[in-house]
Amino acid sequence: MAPFFKKKSQEDPARQRYPEALWPLLVLGKPNKQTDYNQLAVPLAGYISELIQMALDEDLNLRYENDVAVWAPLHAMEILGVLGAVEAAEPLSQCLDWDDEWVTQALPGIYANIGPASIPILQSHLEDAGHNVWGRICAVDCLSAVAQAHPEQKDAVVRYLTGYLDRPSADDSADEETVTSFIISDLVDLEAREAYPAIKRAYEEDRVNPTIIGLEDVEIAFGMRPPRSPSSSPPDEPGVRLELKCKVCGRERSYLFPKVYCDTNTITNKKKNTRYPPIVIPQRVICSKCGAVDQYELTAMAYAAITADLLARTTPGLKKFRRKDQYIQYVSFQAMGRDMHPLEAVEQYQAKIARRPKDRDLYLGYGNVLRVLGRFEEARAQYQQAIELAPFNPDVYVEMGILALTEGNKEEALSFMEQALQMVLNAPFSQKEKNKLKQIIQGVIRDIQQDKIDDIINPFTMAKPQTDKPHHSAPKPEKRKASPQVRLPKARTASLIRVGRNDPCPCGSGKKYKHCCMKKQK
Repeated sequence: MAPFFKKKSQEDPARQRYPEALWPLLVLGKPNKQTDYNQLAVPLAGYISELIQMALDEDLNLRYENDVAVWAPLHAMEILGVLGAVEAAEPLSQCLDWDDEWVTQALPGIYANIGPASIPILQSHLEDAGHNVWGRICAVDCLSAVAQAHPEQKDAVVRYLTGYLDRPSADDSADEETVTSFIISDLVDLEAREAYPAIKRAYEEDRVNPTIIGLEDVEIAFGMRPPRSPSSSPPDEPGVRLELKCKVCGRERSYLFPKVYCDTNTITNKKKNTRYPPIVIPQRVICSKCGAVDQYELTAMAYAAITADLLARTTPGLKKFRRKDQYIQYVSFQAMGRDMHPLEAVEQYQAKIARRPKDRDLYLGYGNVLRVLGRFEEARAQYQQAIELAPFNPDVYVEMGILALTEGNKEEALSFMEQALQMVLNAPFSQKEKNKLKQIIQGVIRDIQQDKIDDIINPFTMAKPQTDKPHHSAPKPEKRKASPQVRLPKARTASLIRVGRNDPCPCGSGKKYKHCCMKKQK
């Protein structure tokens, strides 16, 4: 009875579509070092059209990875390359756009074997902006592979790629910029020093993503400047450098900021960390490409820089690579008497002002928040509104003085402080109150005159003016310090070693970095 109920093995329906000579490819499985395509190609030289059909077979390509037949299309492509099948160059070009790392890694070698006949097809694919950006970049890699495999074609390919750098559409979009950047990368691989003038022009006209490859990298590769030497000292630039992506034009650029804050409350409060970013840049961020204001997001490299900052902060051996003015400052922001992210404070003040437009304290507090965010003109407008509502209150003039000092205008700051002092002296206060407020303001004036201004303008907290005190009370500038009780998150281990484009990828895949995680980061 047992044999009667034994389940009969099912034959792969793909066998019905292909001659028996191709059946071994359906069961060959994942390629490895022992896979010999030269040997496999010998009996298949007469099956070019069937191999092309198998390479593009939708059923096989969409199968699950645990199905050995899913690898048959890749085997077919590799064999077409070994056979130098010129007739496969056009149909295989659609594979350039596939989101399949195995295929896109194999295609340059396949087209190199097919040879020069594939060059016009690859050029056409590159020039068609209707293809996805990574498919066009794969076409560039294939052109480079053909040039390297066929030295007689190198000059023609280099001339073509060099000329393509100056195409009219080169500055149209972030995708075009990415294509340009990888073309430069391939020209470097081809050692095409004659392309340098066009490459330099692309950088000068801001048509390259320098996070992919910088002009300095090109010049080092071309022997125009010495290689970078490992340095035991921090870079000679004040501030924090972050790579940001513009949400409007999509370009990625590197920016150097005098200060960057990390709001520890956002890190520790899981309910808020998806709404407000923990990184706070206290100034307007203007896209160097399209001019968009504050329309940015952190890139993978920016997060890597933040991780490196944490490591340098917590690892004694790495502290020598950072100066004090190059650290991200971890602080606890406050507004309205409680911990609050500055962007949340902006929303809260806008809502409250809409309900109580005559409340002077709201304009003053809102101005302080905007000052922390580096929005100085907007802060000044809020202070002016507070002055219109209460023209003889010294606290607004004190804050206006701090704003002027933050902008580097010492004389204007002193003028505002002197006005605040006169208002106190002329106010109908008790002598005790006058003496107290006079001492506070005179202390600030003295600090300004002696250039002791750090504690005055360093906005580690944002405090709402006290509404339970009379309007004439001038607030004493607080020392703004990060709470020592705030516990920083543990930093994940990350390599700080610079990885070259052609080096093995640090993820351990065995591929070159430019063909693996470099593209994934993009």
